[in-house]
Amino acid sequence: MKKRLLSVLMIVVLLTVSFSLPSFAATAMKLTGATYPTVLKKGDPFVARGVITSDCDILEVVIGVYNSSGKAEFEYTGLPGEKSYDINNVDYLLSFSKLPTGTFTYKIVATDEKSSKVVLLNRSFTVNTTGKVSTIKLTDGTSPADFTQGEGYSVKGVISSNYNLTEVIIGAYNTKGTVGFEFSDTPYTKSFDIRDVDYSLPFSKLKAGTYTYKITASDTEVSDVVLMQKTFTVRSSGTAASTLKLTDGTYPADFTQGEGYSVKGVISSNYNITKVVIGAYNTNGTVGFEFSDTPYTKSFDIRDVDYSLPFSKLKAGTYTYKVVASDTNSSNVVLMQKTFNVTTSGSSASSLKLNNATYPSNVNYGEGYSVKGTVTSDYNITKVVIGAYTSSGAKGFEYVGYPNSKSFDISDVDYYLTFSKLSVGTYTYKIMASDSRQSNVVLMEKMFRVISGGSSTGDLNEVNWDVIDISYWNRNAIDSWSDMASELDAIILRLGFAYTASKKMEEDDSFADYYAAAKRNNIPVGIYYFGAATTVSEADKEADFVLGLLDKYDCKLEMPVYYDLETEDQVDLTQEECTAVARTFCDKVSAAGYYVGIYCNKYFARDELYASQLSDFDFWIAEYNSSCTYNGEYGMWQYTESGRISGLNGVCDKNYCYYDYPTYIKANGLNGFSKPQPVVNPQFSFKTGANLTVNQNSKTVVLKKSPGLTQSQFISKYVSYKDVNVSMSALVGGKVATGSKISASGNGKSFGPYTICLLGDTSSDSKINSNDALLILQHSVGSKTLSGYPLISADWNGDGKVNSLDALEVLKFSVSQ
Repeated sequence: MKKRLLSVLMIVVLLTVSFSLPSFAATAMKLTGATYPTVLKKGDPFVARGVITSDCDILEVVIGVYNSSGKAEFEYTGLPGEKSYDINNVDYLLSFSKLPTGTFTYKIVATDEKSSKVVLLNRSFTVNTTGKVSTIKLTDGTSPADFTQGEGYSVKGVISSNYNLTEVIIGAYNTKGTVGFEFSDTPYTKSFDIRDVDYSLPFSKLKAGTYTYKITASDTEVSDVVLMQKTFTVRSSGTAASTLKLTDGTYPADFTQGEGYSVKGVISSNYNITKVVIGAYNTNGTVGFEFSDTPYTKSFDIRDVDYSLPFSKLKAGTYTYKVVASDTNSSNVVLMQKTFNVTTSGSSASSLKLNNATYPSNVNYGEGYSVKGTVTSDYNITKVVIGAYTSSGAKGFEYVGYPNSKSFDISDVDYYLTFSKLSVGTYTYKIMASDSRQSNVVLMEKMFRVISGGSSTGDLNEVNWDVIDISYWNRNAIDSWSDMASELDAIILRLGFAYTASKKMEEDDSFADYYAAAKRNNIPVGIYYFGAATTVSEADKEADFVLGLLDKYDCKLEMPVYYDLETEDQVDLTQEECTAVARTFCDKVSAAGYYVGIYCNKYFARDELYASQLSDFDFWIAEYNSSCTYNGEYGMWQYTESGRISGLNGVCDKNYCYYDYPTYIKANGLNGFSKPQPVVNPQFSFKTGANLTVNQNSKTVVLKKSPGLTQSQFISKYVSYKDVNVSMSALVGGKVATGSKISASGNGKSFGPYTICLLGDTSSDSKINSNDALLILQHSVGSKTLSGYPLISADWNGDGKVNSLDALEVLKFSVSQ
């Protein structure tokens, strides 16, 4: 009888697999009747209209306005769950009237059941004080041609606007962005003639090299408009300009993996060519191949070395073909840079992407964190790497999978991502994937912190606060702390300083009085220490000195502790040495329980430090300008040294602060504050989804496609809880099976017990195999009877019936494992 039933079942399998799955059409989601601003007067409202429609349910709509840095001025997220969504219904939530002056982007992005994050509207607009457009422009502007070192150069041009010009910046910058010279003025007129300041543009003092001549201007309505940006070369004295060039150069078009490709071209110069580099580099900058030669001739034919360019050995992917040459008068001139694709036979571009992903912001030490997301591609995904890495690149944990399918659900391996075992510190959560078309594509890279003790308080909230910083030198200018308090959101006090020559450390003579006065007037306080360390040993001593002073005054600081780096001796260090000094000080103060930051100007952050290696500390950037042009992350910007506020009879440094540090610092027990005791709130729930459903009435958990889970794997993947103890029973060999039970209790509450039904596990052994399929088929023909939880687990497709179709699906699943 058993053999006959299995034979029938296999016939059904053969008949079933001959049918193909249905295909799905692309989404028809669209936006109609949309309105969008072009120019708004500050304070004026704007009525947003438009209707989003789709042929399937719209799952999410994000409507926002973003500034030139990409930060949201406001952002609204709706979850309609319907096929139509009228933007006008949420118009009152879109606060256009609160926008400051500036240039912004109005953006509408939607997701439905078939497509993710479709950009339906992306329009730029300006907010100014009049609602009219600025006409700022440069007329008859000239730019320097190449000239010899030591020669002067006269430039011309008239900057004009229909509004008063508030700032003009004219400069020459080398290829690293370092200032050759820079002139700035605040004319506050509607016209500015560059010839009037030509004497302030010292072209004659520029060293030999390549520069960019740049003119930027602002008026009362728009800021930092680039009016000219031209490259020129300063030659060494007495030499003619190099004529280094590539003639008749060819480059690869797309070709199939394994094919060769022949390139041509002649490199020539009026000077001897000292080096030629020809290579193919993938999107990560990794070398596919690279050829170099030192011909020391005035001509170099690429065809002569074509055999050394192994295009046929390149793997499938996207590459840049690059030709770079140097001669005795110029270095590393890029003569060609072209992108091409190497495809697998008959393939098209990969669509490797990450959908609906979550990531941690702050995680409490010892607690787990569940992440979600689906990696998809139109090619088989060959490798997925998910990990948490320290700032030095060390692994906190790392999971590597080889799915060989077109979709990979991260939640299926969530229990391998051991956030609970990470030490206190700062990490990067990173997801990389490869398919048969592309390799090591970074799909996510987010920083997060593991915090000691208590529950995580989440991200820093964004604000826009007015902050000043003062020291002993402001002591005679302070008239009224209460008047100052009325205009300030926070204050940063100098705690102390070190002499640059002797390295002797001193307390700021005014700190104690300033600190007491700020506390009396309820002004949130932070401190900075002017450091002179040039070795890690000196930085360690400075950290001890700062901690000693903070302890001396029993300081409770609502704002960060900043390490001020700006001395000439520190500038003379290598980037590696200077970064080590900053890291030593900041690590020691941070380990003592303080929120630490680094103060420096934008050039110091860019040229003297490896800022990416210090990303766990917030930067406070000094740049006296109408906007901060530092490209890295920063939490505060010192925009002037000549600011004024009520209660202070003189000038002072003024800053914009972009994060609510006091709330975060107090909530996490930093900077001398005690961490608030968390409110006990026992919670227990299941992470329901495609593979897990719960019937609360019968306390039954139906688990699908997850055989062989241990207790810890099941809890990590499918259970959320807080302030309770979770336990499981009736496990089979330590594995979750049909009939296993789970419950939780603690702090006066209990949950469950719930009984688990592992779909397909009719034999209650934690496995899904042909024996289970046979039991289901026997039950369906009446030769055996299933009951209770095994009967529930037999209904694979959830239609309320147990028949041969369920047996077939269970058998198909068992052979796929």
